[in-house]
Amino acid sequence: STPEKMDLWYQVSGNTQRVYVYTHCEAGDDSFLGSVTQSELENGEASGAISFLQEDPRVLSTVTAFLLEWNKLRAIERRQLSDLVITTPLALALAPAPRARVQPNMSPPTEMEGGAAALCDA
Repeated sequence: STPEKMDLWYQVSGNTQRVYVYTHCEAGDDSFLGSVTQSELENGEASGAISFLQEDPRVLSTVTAFLLEWNKLRAIERRQLSDLVITTPLALALAPAPRARVQPNMSPPTEMEGGAAALCDA
């Protein structure tokens, strides 16, 4: 049977394509599990760098599912999500944020206000 999936958050480097894996959307030391590149995952490198994947089969299963979904994105979509802390489904992170009406004497909302559910807004 397939291992149950976990709720994990990801940040894909726009420069290196390395995937940083977190247990919470507030990407920090407390929630950081580890990082992996797709080639490390495909080659099954059991180095210390990706040992966090072997510790819990749910983490490996969830990260693998994320990478499968990431690879289905178009290049422009991957660029749009690179360097953001996101979770699956990625379609939610790509959805445009709802636009707030700007009232007189009110500044426009920031890009992250009212953002999609798959983006970290903490």
